[in-house]
Formats: sequence, C-alpha cells, structure tokens
Amino acid sequence: MKYVKSHSKVPVPEVYGYCAEENNPVGAMYILMAPAKGKLLDFIPKFPDHVKDHVYSQVASFMLELCNLRWPKIGLL
Repeated sequence: MKYVKSHSKVPVPEVYGYCAEENNPVGAMYILMAPAKGKLLDFIPKFPDHVKDHVYSQVASFMLELCNLRWPKIGLL
C-alpha cells in the first residue's frame, strides 16, 4: 500500500494497525484503516449515464495505473 501511495495517484487509505494471524486476542485477522471516501459501486446502475461515464473512467484510470506499477527488482506487483 505504501508503494502504491508513493508511486501513483490511486487513493490509498492510511492503515493504523493490522494482524494477519488468526491466533490473536481478537480471534480473527483484521485491519484498522482510515475510511475510504466515495460511494459504493453497487449503486452505479441507479446513477444517470453521464455520472456512470465519469465513475467508470475513474475506475479504469486507477486500474491502468495499478497495472503499470512495477517493483524495481521483481516486476509486477
């Protein structure tokens, strides 16, 4: 996430803490992070077409940016 944040314009939430092991006091894996701004994509079909075009364009832009990111030594993320 730090790499994506520092090498792209893709919005990345701040992570406050996490645990990737199920054997912890919570009893499950978890991640605590800042809330993401925006609207759920589930509601896109209810938006007017000109809004859908804008949202789909943003999503496509983020996907293209992520596909073009490379680690310096191993290539694709």
